[in-house]
Amino acid sequence: MANHHVSVLTAALLLSTIASTTTALTNTTSTTIASANATVASPAISLANSGKPKAYEMLEQYGFPPGLLPTGATGYNLHPDGSFEAFLAAECNFRIHKWSVHFSSRIAGNIQTGSIHGLEGVKVKVLFVWIRINQVDHAGDQLQLHAGPVTKSFSVSDFASSPQCS
Repeated sequence: MANHHVSVLTAALLLSTIASTTTALTNTTSTTIASANATVASPAISLANSGKPKAYEMLEQYGFPPGLLPTGATGYNLHPDGSFEAFLAAECNFRIHKWSVHFSSRIAGNIQTGSIHGLEGVKVKVLFVWIRINQVDHAGDQLQLHAGPVTKSFSVSDFASSPQCS
C-alpha cells in the first residue's frame, strides 16, 4: 500500500510538471527555445529534423520520467527562466491504487534539472481532502513529491509510462 500511495503522489506531481513544461514549449518560438538553451536553468535541446520536443521529451531533458505527465498533453510553453505551462485537452483524473489524482487542463510551475517547484494544477486526494502537489524532486532513483506538509518518495520506475485519464 505504501508503494501505491507513493505512486499516486509521484504520478500527480510528475504529471503536473510535464503538462507545465509542455505548455511552455508550445507557445515559445524557436528563438525563445534557443535562448532557453543558453541559460543555466535549461538543458540543451536538440531540434534536429524533429521540430519542437514533445512535453514528455522535455521532462526527460530535465531528468524526469515521462510518466509524470498523463497522456494527452496538447502543448506547452517553456521560458528561459524555467517557468512553464503545460496543457491537457481536458482535466484529467485517474486512480493509482487507492489514490485519486487530478490534473487541471493547465499545469504550471518552474522547472530546472532535478526539480519542479511552484507547481500548480496537480492534486492528490488524501482521505477526504484534495492536497496540491507543489514540488517534485529527483534524486538518484527516487522522486520526492511534496504535497502540503507531506513528502513521499517513489521509485523513478513507477513513472516510466504516462497514466491514462478517466
